[in-house]
Amino acid sequence: KYYVSCRCGQAWSLLVYDSANGLWHREDASRAVDFAWCGGELYMLRSDGGIWMLGHVRSAEGEAEGAFESECEFAPMTGAAGGREAVERLYFRVSADGDLTAEVSYDGTGVWEKLTGLGGAGRRVRTVELVPRRCGEFRLRLRGRGAWRLWALGREYAAGSRTGV
Repeated sequence: KYYVSCRCGQAWSLLVYDSANGLWHREDASRAVDFAWCGGELYMLRSDGGIWMLGHVRSAEGEAEGAFESECEFAPMTGAAGGREAVERLYFRVSADGDLTAEVSYDGTGVWEKLTGLGGAGRRVRTVELVPRRCGEFRLRLRGRGAWRLWALGREYAAGSRTGV
């Protein structure tokens, strides 16, 4: 695992890259002053003076981490662009070792509709096509258990006509 302490604006984060799974995780809001190896273990000196052992980095002790839950929620996408175009299709490419579900919420209702289950494809990349219903805006959310990866996301617009100007 690779640990890094970084700042975004005034907020600090301790990030961890898990090379076995190829994923980054945010551990917490810790600010590291320094890191040190001792006895085959990695230690972190925190800005508040505390010292943390960051885990059995080089040893094989402990249990393997099981499948974890994660989600990715996108900012609202407008159903219409400039009053003359509407999102006709949404495409995304994903791969998932575990369970993965796509959900959509329309016009800020907060109600999420399950669109499709995408899990079990393994490392095979799948292209998924979604046709959102007519709306002012919609949000897309991907929820998974286990490792999954979003490779691409794209929108296709359809031109419409404007009446009553």
